[in-house]
Amino acid sequence: MDTLTELKDSFRSFIRRVLGSALLWSWGMNALRIGATLILLPLLLRHLAPAELGIHYLLASLMVLAPLLDFGFSNALWRAVAHAQAGGRELPTEGLADAPAADSPANHTLQWHLLHTARHTCARLAWIAAPVLALGGSVAVAARIAEVPAPAQAWAALALTWLTAVAEVHTGWWGMFLLGLNRPVDYARCNLIGYALRLALAALLLWLGAGVVSVPAAALAGVAVQRALMRRECRRHLPMPEPASERSVVRMLAERLWPNARRMGAVSLSGFLGTQALLLISLACFGLTATGQFGLSLQLMTVSQGMAAVWMNVKWPELAQRRTRGDLAGLRTLMRRRLWPALLTCAALSGGAMLLAPPLLAWFAPDKAALPAAWLAVMAVTALLELHLSFWGVFLFAGNQVPYVWPVVGSNVASLLLAAWLATHSPLGLGALALAPLLVGLAFNYWHWPRVGAAQLGVTWPRLMLARTPA
Repeated sequence: MDTLTELKDSFRSFIRRVLGSALLWSWGMNALRIGATLILLPLLLRHLAPAELGIHYLLASLMVLAPLLDFGFSNALWRAVAHAQAGGRELPTEGLADAPAADSPANHTLQWHLLHTARHTCARLAWIAAPVLALGGSVAVAARIAEVPAPAQAWAALALTWLTAVAEVHTGWWGMFLLGLNRPVDYARCNLIGYALRLALAALLLWLGAGVVSVPAAALAGVAVQRALMRRECRRHLPMPEPASERSVVRMLAERLWPNARRMGAVSLSGFLGTQALLLISLACFGLTATGQFGLSLQLMTVSQGMAAVWMNVKWPELAQRRTRGDLAGLRTLMRRRLWPALLTCAALSGGAMLLAPPLLAWFAPDKAALPAAWLAVMAVTALLELHLSFWGVFLFAGNQVPYVWPVVGSNVASLLLAAWLATHSPLGLGALALAPLLVGLAFNYWHWPRVGAAQLGVTWPRLMLARTPA
């Protein structure tokens, strides 16, 4: 009887640990995103006409733009909320103020002011984004509407996509606010619930014959539920009653957040546009089939990065709090304990993709192919170094500084120029698109910013990563 009781207690303890693991919830979210393709793609192919499938992907590209249209404000917000959670009194425009005492309570007054600032700022951003998205979407759909068998459905799908994208800009900050409160489990759980609802509803609507409206309608419902859950969690962890914030305070906080927000927005936008431009270079130089090879290879590496990044993503709020408190010893331990698993996970996943993708494609889809193994290896190395660079970039940003904005933006431009030149003046073929980002990154960013970050921790990078006690 005692043994049975112990087994039950052990099982309950295990379940509690699983449900309380931000890492597992986040991995579940990533796995759901990957699985969504396997679930929805057959339904899309079965229930949508070819022209409607084109409209579907056109609207999906419109949704990709939505997170970029807050111009980095959400990133600046989570760092500021984490700063207040650590007891920070002042919110400087750049750099860190005097460190609060280690036992300082959270500055909930500042957090409420930040909440009101986010609500006001993102409402204005939504007003800016709304006509931009409406105009861009309308022009894109109108150009091909004659090819669609049900034009009214296509316009309805555009309207729903527009509403979802504007809602993302207007309310997306709730998730970043929750993350800044150091609630990564709640954040990941809300994301997973919202996305699961979105996937299930999209599949159901497609099966019922709702056509091209299915995915946009499901996306709007998923975003609404996700944001409602996040809003509830944020308010649950803030003391009530909610204080008022004077307009001058909101304006002052917005002015202090915007400089680094714009810098982070520039980094994100340049990365997004750089990827799209690489695909356009591939299309112009090598054709549609070759672009499919490159795009598939790029997607494999992006998935590997996303799964590996979870190791650090769930710890960013804690890291920002330790930066506010000036806890260098804790920061060194945190970075070392999280960097190694993340890098090893990325190496294992990208290496596995490099080895397994060619034979699996030959088996499942013999008419499809990824890049040759040698170029996949180059892309795997680039993915690993980009992941490492991104970790140190967020570490520096957690210190309320973005010194790497122009080097990163400049490197993205240089990568495109080099890729275009190699694609047209060398025998490398598609390998030019894989090699150019690696060469440009190795020239400066891949080694310089990790060295700068380690110096702020009071150590060298080799000592941080390789010494038994990085202190």
